[in-house]
Amino acid sequence: MTPNRQLPLETYAGYTLFKNGFPAAYGGGWLHGKKSLFGINIFEQFRGGESGYLFMQLLRVYREAFGVDYFEVEPYQYGLDNPEGIESGHFGFIIVMGLDH
Repeated sequence: MTPNRQLPLETYAGYTLFKNGFPAAYGGGWLHGKKSLFGINIFEQFRGGESGYLFMQLLRVYREAFGVDYFEVEPYQYGLDNPEGIESGHFGFIIVMGLDH
């Protein structure tokens, strides 16, 4: 990244999630200390079913890899004015997460 586009305190760590060798989702987290603004797009073929579980595992990876204790997700991601957010099935993370230390 060119220096004029870098943020001095915030880092972006993107990902592509694969299931059985097929891309299932992509997104990333904007990391700042122990906080991460988090985004995800689950491909239509993988929505519902395990998508909530996949989302929780991604949060667990970010917690372990980057030491994130607090995730912030835009309401649009889980359905505010976004029917696909509800259809994706990953809105269950709103319930208190049991990410063990």
